[in-house]
Amino acid sequence: MAIQGKHNVIELARSYNAPYWKIYESEHKRTSGNFVAIADFDNPNLALETSMDKLRNDLNRLTPGRYVFVSFKNSTTSKGMMDTLIEIEGGPSAAISGINAAPEFFMAGIGKITPDNFEEAIETKMKMIREEERKLAEQARLKAENEELKRQLAENESGFNKGVMTIGTIAYGMMSQTPAGKEFIGMAKRAMFTANKAIPGLVTTSPNEATESGEAISGTSEDDRLVSAVENLSRGNPEWLTQLEKLARLKEKDPATFEMAVGSLDSL
Repeated sequence: MAIQGKHNVIELARSYNAPYWKIYESEHKRTSGNFVAIADFDNPNLALETSMDKLRNDLNRLTPGRYVFVSFKNSTTSKGMMDTLIEIEGGPSAAISGINAAPEFFMAGIGKITPDNFEEAIETKMKMIREEERKLAEQARLKAENEELKRQLAENESGFNKGVMTIGTIAYGMMSQTPAGKEFIGMAKRAMFTANKAIPGLVTTSPNEATESGEAISGTSEDDRLVSAVENLSRGNPEWLTQLEKLARLKEKDPATFEMAVGSLDSL
């Protein structure tokens, strides 16, 4: 709903103590900055009554219709801004000229305003405006914090991944030489396999299961076999992970060559 009547627009601006104001024909014109009336923003000490006199004259020259009215407490900031729709009736305001009573006054979010509830309605309207300002400020703060957290997360994740790869390449061989390191590697591998039990082809062998050659397998499960194989491959071989990756890519891109390469290992 819009504030109806020139007299009510002036009284609202006066009650809000906002001498700096602008009037736009529509929200679109407001976005583009095309106002149809404006207070003297070049005067940093514009008196309220001087501003209201100009507002009265500008309202009287506007054609009847609906406009966007914004007002500010000072000329240099948008804080304390009042923003509302106004409805301008035809001809000079009767209440301003003193001929007849002012037209009915409706305020968005409050309803009809009468002499009995005018002050209370103005106070309520100001609270609504301040609450809206608080919400907008809080939204802006949360948005800024969210963007900063995203930036930090991306930065930290990138650094963490690089650090893990660097440390892992250097330290894996050293860790595999100590009991504590072996235990940690084994726990990590077992955790990984436990989380992937549903992978087709991944089966757990029974203790002391024999190979085709009849020799007992070291360890008690496929997990242990993997840990043992990785330890042996990485010992004295800093390129072990790259080699595994190349073998995996070969299996994916050239299965025939992969089968030939794997087949050549059967005699070992």
